[in-house]
Amino acid sequence: MQDDIVVSYVVTVFNKEPYIGCTVKSLLQQEGKIPSEYIFVDDVSSDRSVEIIREKTANIPNVTIIENTVNEGPSIRLNQGARIARGKYLQFIDSDDILAANATQVMLSLMERHNADMVHGGWERTNIESVKLLGRRVPDNAPYKMSEEPYKFIFSERIRRMSQMVRRNSFMEAGGCDERVFIQDESLGLRLARVIKKIILLEAPVLLIPQVEGELSLNVSQLNHDRFLAHYDMLMDFPDLDETIRHQLYRRCVSSAWKQQRHDKPLLLALATPEFSRYLFSKCKMPMADTNHLQAMKQLFDHIRGVRRVHQ
Repeated sequence: MQDDIVVSYVVTVFNKEPYIGCTVKSLLQQEGKIPSEYIFVDDVSSDRSVEIIREKTANIPNVTIIENTVNEGPSIRLNQGARIARGKYLQFIDSDDILAANATQVMLSLMERHNADMVHGGWERTNIESVKLLGRRVPDNAPYKMSEEPYKFIFSERIRRMSQMVRRNSFMEAGGCDERVFIQDESLGLRLARVIKKIILLEAPVLLIPQVEGELSLNVSQLNHDRFLAHYDMLMDFPDLDETIRHQLYRRCVSSAWKQQRHDKPLLLALATPEFSRYLFSKCKMPMADTNHLQAMKQLFDHIRGVRRVHQ
């Protein structure tokens, strides 16, 4: 029954055959016997990822595997999984990460003890095989921060990895992930900040990241592109946001554009671009959002190569 499910794990999957087995195991072995469901949304994997999920979850209740016919990226697939979730809380995890053995129990306890809308956990990038990370735990009495100013908190902290637990109602009220942004890591926190009242940052790794080949998060252009688009879309979609928040969003857009110019060009040429002068100005003064410059930056990112984009 729906009321029996407390936590819905939502995992997007795309060609993670070497890692997905351990990721699944880290979910199934969570401590605390919390009533859970497991939703795996495959984005047209061409390897054995789905087959491995089936093998690892055989005879496990409350498992849903969604197979798609068009590759559309993690933002769209997370929304697809969240829409069918039955739990009060959503817990997201990438399909090549390992969830610490007591992570859900610790995060759920914080959520309920403080009546929070979202807990974001820390993460640790390792050079260790997935199987050797299984069983690691969040330290007892791990420190955490709490805020009732979500935007301020998100701008100041590292809220940019799939290591959060969030109330499903809050996620749906926020409109879920921005489906125009291929990788949702940074945009999701921004969208949630519009509707949540209390956020907690757990200052201990709940996610353990093994050495993974072909990670999109190692593609500098992809990171700059999606970071820019996350903040650009917020500015375009919500013109009624507090002016201080709009300043911060615009500043992040400028910073992303400058980082991309610095990545693409020799330093002397990058220093001669409008993005550098805008970046310097934004560091000295809180700038107003310049619509013309925003559109120019958008065109810059629309034409860079080597990034994956959502088909629209």
